This record gives sequence, structure tokens and C-alpha cells, in this order.
Amino acid sequence: MDGRKTPKGVYFSLDSIVELLSNKPRKKVSVGFRPSGQIHLGNISTLLLASWLTHYLGTSTTELEITVLDIDLPSESKGKIAYPFKYIKSPLEEYPNLAAYSTAKVKEFMSLVQAEIGINYHFNWLSDIQSTVKYRNCLETLIKERDTIKKILTGDESKNRKIPIHPICPKCHTVTRTFPVLAKGKNDRIEIEADCNNEACDQKRYKFDLYDRNISISAHYLINSIRDIVTEPQTDVHVYGGDYFESHAGELSKVEKAKKITTILANKTDSLRGTKVPIYLIGPLFYGEDGEKMSKSNLKGLTFDELKEHFANINQGKSWVRRTLEFVKYLINERVKRVDYSITRQHLLGGDLTKGNLN
Repeated sequence: MDGRKTPKGVYFSLDSIVELLSNKPRKKVSVGFRPSGQIHLGNISTLLLASWLTHYLGTSTTELEITVLDIDLPSESKGKIAYPFKYIKSPLEEYPNLAAYSTAKVKEFMSLVQAEIGINYHFNWLSDIQSTVKYRNCLETLIKERDTIKKILTGDESKNRKIPIHPICPKCHTVTRTFPVLAKGKNDRIEIEADCNNEACDQKRYKFDLYDRNISISAHYLINSIRDIVTEPQTDVHVYGGDYFESHAGELSKVEKAKKITTILANKTDSLRGTKVPIYLIGPLFYGEDGEKMSKSNLKGLTFDELKEHFANINQGKSWVRRTLEFVKYLINERVKRVDYSITRQHLLGGDLTKGNLN
């Protein structure tokens, strides 16, 4: 994107990944999505890239895991408190929350993908993963390495008792944006002291044991990449969207930060000794007609329903999912990392693809 050297273990094409994993009998590809609204072309592209890789590695030997980041926080939320997606109202009454609404669209889309290329896939939920012992083991390591982790995330070099996690208040289900602090637990137990800044909640401060799985713990989205090493089987390839290769003012890119954090936690968590950090595959970054990055929460970009409607009015002779998959393959083969709307208009919405046919 900007001439930077690609970090080791990060790829933009499939061939090297296939070669690296050729001798492994069973393989797992992982992709996550933040259920903040209806998926757009950028999200669809990432899901298709992960699906295509799963197909390419061999449908009989490779499984795709799609993780719903249901307790992640809206990036655009302001103030001191926020509700995770799992606790935000759905725009449609038939769904219990925003996470369920967004996931329903992804499930509908993946059923179409499965019909086209026959991959094996399943869904997982971050709210379930965070309650496992291995995930909490990683958080224990994170607490011990908190100063190093915070420096990677934010550049903050101060040393203090603050921990870069976000406990969810058990009463009102809000998350306070300020980091909680490490308390002095009894009998070497790790206790965390958190504040609830929701004025409508009568629980202002609470302590909990790190291994109390009645308390759900959200974390910075780059920390949540540890799901790759705590689920079974562990992830071989994690597929990210193009924004993960972005960096600002000389900072590490998001994928580099995620890799560094996951490596530290894998190497220093006793229950994960010897665990390998996955390979990372980065897809293209999509821009809308207004020149802004496509966004679910801000309703920017071509949505799932808009794409369906567009192709329903065109006699393609093939499904819109296959057409979009061919477009993604074209972008990967041509090493297109930034997809301006003119490219989408020419090669997906109207023009012909010359190098994107799916074999």
C-alpha cells in the first residue's frame, strides 16, 4: 500500500501459503467479523477470500472457522461507556440483538458460498471463547506482560497496574472505556477491580477473580486475535481485511501488532507452550463511491442486500456470489491492495473479468 516491506508470516497471495501447509494433513482457516451492522463488499470480500483459501487448500482436509466478535465494542462509540454488540438493540424486531442480526446476514451469505464451492465451515462466538480456561490463561499472561502489551497497542511506556481488557458489567452489560486495575488477590489468585460508569447502574465498582467465568471479558480487538491459539484445532491461517495492513506515523500495522501480541502470549503461557502463531493472509481494502473506507456501522459501502438487488437486475448467466468470488480472485491475482470504487464499478458491477475465472 505504501511501499513498506511485508512482515514475515504475512501474505497477500495464496500460493506461498498452500506450499507452506502442503504436508499438513488437517488445516484450519479462521476469519472474524464484528457484527456492527449489515455486511458490505469489504466484509464479503474477506469472507470470500477465506472461503476460497479453504477450497484451495482442499475441502476434504480444511475447515473454515468464522468467529462472531459479539462482545467487541463499537469503534465509533464515544464517552466512557459502551455496549458490546451482543447487548445493542437489533434494527429488526425478529432478532434479539445487533450481533444476531448481523450474523444472520453472514449465515445467509455463507450458505450461498457453500452451495457454490462446497467448503466446510462453522461459526464460533467470542463470548464463548473468552470463558474458556485457555483464554483466561492468556489473560493471566497478558496481566503479567501488561506494560509490554500496552506499549505495542498504544505506544504508552508508563508502568502501572492498568490492564488492557474490558470487563462487561454483570448488571447492566456496559463496558467502561478506562482500563481496570490489578487488585491484590488472596492466596495468589488474580483479582481485577473495575468501575461501571453507567449512571443508571447501581454497581459502581466491583472486583472479580480472573477465572470467574460468570464475568465476561472483552478486550482490545488486537488482543482478541489470541482466539487463534486457544481454540481447537489451532488456526493455521487467519484472514484479515485490508485495513489490517494500515499504519500511521511509522507505527506497526494492525496485523504486526496482533502477531506480536499473540506471539508473546503463546510463548509465555504455560498451557500453550510450543503453540505456533498462524500465518496471516491480508485481503484488499475497499473504498466507497464517496472515497471513504467501506464501513458497516456508518452505512458506507455496497451492502449484502444491495449487491443481491444489483445482480438480480442483470442477466449474468451465473450467480452473483460466483461473480463476486471471481472479482476477489482477480484482485488477489493482480495484487490490488486498495480497491477504489472505479475498480469495483468496472470489474464487478459492470465490466468483464479477464483473469478471475474460478477453477
